[in-house]
Amino acid sequence: ALDELASSAIARLDLDPASRLAAEALELAEESGNITALGWALISQARIESLRGRFDEAAAALDRAEEHFSQSGGAWALARVHVHYGWLERRRGDLPAAERRFRDAIRILKPLEDRGTLCEAQRGLAQVLVERGKIDEAERYALDARETVGPHDNISRSTTRMALGIVRAAQGRDDEAEALLREAVDVLEGDVRLIRREVLKALVDFLRSRGREAEAEEFEAELASYALEPV
Repeated sequence: ALDELASSAIARLDLDPASRLAAEALELAEESGNITALGWALISQARIESLRGRFDEAAAALDRAEEHFSQSGGAWALARVHVHYGWLERRRGDLPAAERRFRDAIRILKPLEDRGTLCEAQRGLAQVLVERGKIDEAERYALDARETVGPHDNISRSTTRMALGIVRAAQGRDDEAEALLREAVDVLEGDVRLIRREVLKALVDFLRSRGREAEAEEFEAELASYALEPV
């Protein structure tokens, strides 16, 4: 329960309460000896450390979580570690490592038919592949993510649109890119500032890259209010 509360606080970018909740969850998990609960608490801790720019600390927490889930045999949980590690590696600039992590997550998740986590791994890989200049492959994974996402998963409906929009922008298909990026912002519901920050930044980056500074500025005030570390 504490870990779920920590995850909700992370989604709102309320990192101080998230940190306290994650620390309490971690303490209780260690006392119980439940390695699965300990793994999830470590993931929450890693997400907070990553958002604060403490990448080494985040990696250490994810390494511990990976070890615990490997012992418990939790394939889905292990795939979640790979997804979070993929974003961490991207944030600290190691794109080949990020690509490997997302590919590992997809390999584990496909037989499990877990749509929610799989589509996030697919869109994460697509975004990393764009940054690595592998545009054709990026398109394939972005389209796969759009097919995988569930109809009621508004967060992933947003992020998968964003990923495909980023691919379309890299292909020079600007009308499609802009439509997808604006849709990614519009479909989000609830207090999910963590994701809203990501999709807003993608739209702002697109507008600025096309010399449309005035339009970008319409979104930048909101984006600035979510600032922690660079996305």
